[in-house]
Amino acid sequence: MITAIPLNNDRLASHFKQATTFGIFTADGQQVATLVNPSPEQGCRGREQLLVEFERHQVARVFTKNMGQNMLGELLDKGYQVAKVGRGRVSIKSLFPNSKHLQVYTDASEGRPSLHSDDKPLIQAMTLTPVKQCCRTKSQLTLGQRRRG
Repeated sequence: MITAIPLNNDRLASHFKQATTFGIFTADGQQVATLVNPSPEQGCRGREQLLVEFERHQVARVFTKNMGQNMLGELLDKGYQVAKVGRGRVSIKSLFPNSKHLQVYTDASEGRPSLHSDDKPLIQAMTLTPVKQCCRTKSQLTLGQRRRG
């Protein structure tokens, strides 16, 4: 079973989305690839790219120390097995083939409250959006909703 692990400087990262890279490991703990995390700079688009890379590498499970509820829910919905690594320093090698340091997530609510949660109050934002009419472009004022953060 192929496993993805969030890493910072070749050590287990403290949070899934804040990792600089993801190590891709075989069932016996051999690292076969390293993926750069596109998520911090690109937000949702980066998260989608990361999931495409997981699919390309046939990742079936993810080990992490901390993960937000939104990302956890997305991974669980896509059929990934996600496990939380226990507290303290844990070597990556100690996670394979089976580890007492792992607690399997079964529901998105077990993750940390996401920073961009639906629980935050909405604020109204006005934006100008280019609209094509005939042969020229006009700007149209639209009222949108954003999450307060």
